[in-house]
Amino acid sequence: MSESKHRLYIFDFIRALAVLFVIFGHYLVHHHHYEEHNEIWVKLHGLGVGMFFFISGYLIFMTLQKSTVSAFLFHRYFRIIPSLVASMVCFALFNNYFSGKSFLLGSLLVSDFFGEMGIYGIDIWTLHTETRFYLLMAGIYFFILQNRQLSKRRLLLGYLLAMVFILSAVFFYNIKTPGFSFAGPKWNAYCIGYLFFGVIFYLFDKKHIGFVEFLITSLINVIIILLIKIMAFGYVFSNAWKDNYLVASLLCIGLIAAKEKIPHSKIMAFVAYISYPLYLVHHDMIFKWGLMGIPVMIAVATMITVLIEQPVMKWSKRIL
Repeated sequence: MSESKHRLYIFDFIRALAVLFVIFGHYLVHHHHYEEHNEIWVKLHGLGVGMFFFISGYLIFMTLQKSTVSAFLFHRYFRIIPSLVASMVCFALFNNYFSGKSFLLGSLLVSDFFGEMGIYGIDIWTLHTETRFYLLMAGIYFFILQNRQLSKRRLLLGYLLAMVFILSAVFFYNIKTPGFSFAGPKWNAYCIGYLFFGVIFYLFDKKHIGFVEFLITSLINVIIILLIKIMAFGYVFSNAWKDNYLVASLLCIGLIAAKEKIPHSKIMAFVAYISYPLYLVHHDMIFKWGLMGIPVMIAVATMITVLIEQPVMKWSKRIL
């Protein structure tokens, strides 16, 4: 396989592996109660989410470099919202329950401000993190990097401004709700820091920064994340550094480095192809049916991918 094909396939492989980790991790939590015993297997879904964060950070910066900011935001909107709306409609029917307020908040990706981390059994808190990361990156890119040479000084300035924004948001929300609060606005602002591991590695991988800058910036990112966990979420240091998302970033870096040794799998390519709708619809089916729900889950995710996600994405590219 050529270098370019290895590079393209490794992103699909990571995406597929991430969604499989999330599905299997949630299955273990709901049906084997591993979380109660702090078993290592329960960390699988956290590892999968961290891998999604890393690959999003890597690919989004790459996408921004190939597009205008307005085109980037336009395409991202139609990449995320139609499949999400289709999934919410599906699960509103599946659960025989509909709330106009929840549907609207979910569609606008602001439900965490109103205390909702999911809609009809769909976990959408990660979408809150990702969409705010897109907006932050678009702003940084437009005001600091667009139409300018990606010098190390400008890249560092952009990163520092992003971190100032994240820290300000986290500690602002911490004043309102001190201590640990999962999947709320404070948590979603904090999680943006993990996507920057993907951005930092992309800049190193594309030789925009050197190895020393990569190590220093990564270390700064780790320190900021630990600082937030200790000061805003009340962790003690001995537990703060035990972080599934950090492990996920290291795993992704290792997989990208070893991309030429990973054999191509049509199954993994297909899982990657339906990964976003699969992620959206998996949780409620796993909770209610366990592994028996996998065939239905794959069928629903495939229909959403083929009938909605892919046609809308092609349409949005044509419009641009």
